[in-house]
Amino acid sequence: ICAGALASVVLCPMEETRIKLVTDPSFANGLIDGLSKIVKEEGILSPFQKGLAPMLSKQVPYTMGKQVSFDLFAGMLYGTLLGLTFLPKNGIALEVEVGAAFMASIVACLASHPGDVLRT
Repeated sequence: ICAGALASVVLCPMEETRIKLVTDPSFANGLIDGLSKIVKEEGILSPFQKGLAPMLSKQVPYTMGKQVSFDLFAGMLYGTLLGLTFLPKNGIALEVEVGAAFMASIVACLASHPGDVLRT
């Protein structure tokens, strides 16, 4: 949870700039130019005042959803695959981790979608 919140704080100014550049391509010539323009026009705290809550509402559910569901899916896959006698016990770690990561990514995207809508 802390990693998601910290990422939100770090990415917030850049995300605010990206959204302005997408909605108004004539706003600036790129990320650095756009970010400096926002700071000059609206102040250094502007990206945090407008965008921190939406960014947190996306990033924190994403991080929580991915971490928790990965552990659950990995446990379910290990439990299922270790019960099969024809599979080698030590040769399934890669498959389990890739499968669990794939399913956890889907859960994380679904969990963070409402926050993503708020951001844009």
